[in-house]
Amino acid sequence: MPVEPPVIDLDTQEPARPDSRRAGGAGGTVRVLAALVVGLLVGGVGVSVLRDHRDQRARDSVVALVATPTGATETGGSAGGNAWVAGHLMVVNAGPEPVTVRSVRAQRDGLLLADDKHSVTIRSAGTGWIRVRMEFDCATQFEPTPLTLRFSVQTADRRVREVGHPVALIGSSWLETGIQICPRG
Repeated sequence: MPVEPPVIDLDTQEPARPDSRRAGGAGGTVRVLAALVVGLLVGGVGVSVLRDHRDQRARDSVVALVATPTGATETGGSAGGNAWVAGHLMVVNAGPEPVTVRSVRAQRDGLLLADDKHSVTIRSAGTGWIRVRMEFDCATQFEPTPLTLRFSVQTADRRVREVGHPVALIGSSWLETGIQICPRG
């Protein structure tokens, strides 16, 4: 004999169940508000931490150098119409974090300036001295425009950046010493 599915009597009422939306009453509202406040606090702290991290990364990447030629009396010489002068370049780190100057170079018609391949780390607001050698053709007429030095600098975020800084050669001890060394014809 086949079993028939049960029949639902629509005339009878089931016992009343409590409304699940109201089961918590005032306690449910408090829990929802507490969760909202905690979410706002955690979100606010998270945004603040991210902003601080972004600001620190920006500070770590700043390169602000000021360079000035200092005495060129160390060594110098001339041969075949060319002269060379060795001396120091004073470099001031005006940035907010220490930097490592990896190389300095400049080139213009008849002139080449390069460092001695030694890196120098300069703290923030500190000064460093970099040994350089300037070679030039004695027949070169030097322009009054500044010579742009190209610095290769490693910043606090460990990235290497290339920056330029103008330096006036006219009137500098480097150029005056070099001209004195040049053979007179």
